[in-house]
Amino acid sequence: MKKSGWILVCLTFVFLFLGPTAQASGNVEFSIRGILPENQIDKEQTYFDLLLKPGAKQEIKIAIKNDAAVAQKFVVNINQATTNSSGQIDYSSKKAPSAATIYSIEDVVQAPKTVTVPPQSEIQVPLSVTMPTEKFAGRIMAGIQVLKLIEEDGASVTSQFGYILGLQLRNTLTQVKRELKITNPKAAISFGETAFSVNVENMTLDAIGKMTYTGKITKAGKKTALQKINWENRSMAPNSNFDLVFAMNDQEIKPGAYQLHLQVTDGKGNVWQVNESFTVSSKNAKEVNSAIIPVAASSQTPPWLYGLVGALAALLVLVSGVLLKSRRPQAKAIKELNS
Repeated sequence: MKKSGWILVCLTFVFLFLGPTAQASGNVEFSIRGILPENQIDKEQTYFDLLLKPGAKQEIKIAIKNDAAVAQKFVVNINQATTNSSGQIDYSSKKAPSAATIYSIEDVVQAPKTVTVPPQSEIQVPLSVTMPTEKFAGRIMAGIQVLKLIEEDGASVTSQFGYILGLQLRNTLTQVKRELKITNPKAAISFGETAFSVNVENMTLDAIGKMTYTGKITKAGKKTALQKINWENRSMAPNSNFDLVFAMNDQEIKPGAYQLHLQVTDGKGNVWQVNESFTVSSKNAKEVNSAIIPVAASSQTPPWLYGLVGALAALLVLVSGVLLKSRRPQAKAIKELNS
């Protein structure tokens, strides 16, 4: 088959199976900034980092600037800082407090749910802060998230276009002794695939940064790693936890005894080391392995595809004939011009 024929077949399959590509405009048409008060700890930062006494109340403000030629409506979320599955601090999701959370941000910071900003204008939005009555060392961390509301078919839909401004609240600048808890190694399903996982929990009311994770899973009494992990430059939010995953890439997990070898370090020289045995039961292994899609079933060609290929081949023959007829006069003209 000629090159032009292959190109035609490839393009046909692209349009049939991929469909139209969704595109984002990227034209956010607004911005936000924090109006930092006098009790801002670090004046060089653009996020809020405030020192407040126990039980203190304070109003802080953010500015929302609308650059559009029409009025725009915005949603304001106050999101508790969490640690995501990649082992990084995350401010982007509005989640219910976990069992590890000491102070829920919903009890500490109140903000209007929606705000309307006139065209090509900037308004200041007040947020109310009420500190816990008991003194604490460490910090409460959150993200002030502003998202644009878009009208679609008469309904308001929250856009993914937005900004997040950090918020830290402290009673004292005293350093907190860090404590990490590593528990519950087990076989698990992660993102629809077989895996081993272990829960990592930051037990202190302070963030941990510049973390490294070095570890492996072995059969009990063996040195050969079934899977390894080597993460660098990770972080954890205060009083948060996440499941550290050793992805097995759809390898079958067999029942039996296993060993977790894991070392975690941070930017302050702290080291946490765990060597723990655990057992995968037959029932657990069966549940986890159910996530594996058999290769034979997944690779089997559906019958309708043969009919489609046949139709495309017939179409290709027809189009190739037309292209050859139409290209002959053009080829002659090019030859004459180059002679």
